[in-house]
Amino acid sequence: AKRLEASTNLQMNGSVVTPADVTMTDISESVQEQEVEESGDSRSAPEETEPPKNDTAAEEVAASLQSRIDNMDEQMNDMREQLEQWKHRCETAESERDESRKSLAEMVVQLRAEEAKRIAAEER
Repeated sequence: AKRLEASTNLQMNGSVVTPADVTMTDISESVQEQEVEESGDSRSAPEETEPPKNDTAAEEVAASLQSRIDNMDEQMNDMREQLEQWKHRCETAESERDESRKSLAEMVVQLRAEEAKRIAAEER
């Protein structure tokens, strides 16, 4: 039953990528072992020493998957930090742009006022 659970966990959720330490031969061997067990359930089970082997394999797979999850979690945290940095840079750039536009608009208004004063002074 544990072997069946382990193989089903490997095949769940349509997982395409197998862990690095599990090969296709390991998976096919576990499937063959399941078929042998299912056909030989009527016999006595003197092979009680094999389940710990599969348990360690399952633990290795679980440890591998956990390390992948931890790695992805770390990458997500790094990406969040980068996102915050980019947001800060973007907000800074936008505020500088707005200040530049404001000062440019003020300069245009000032130049137009000076030009209007100069034209008014020439007309006198």
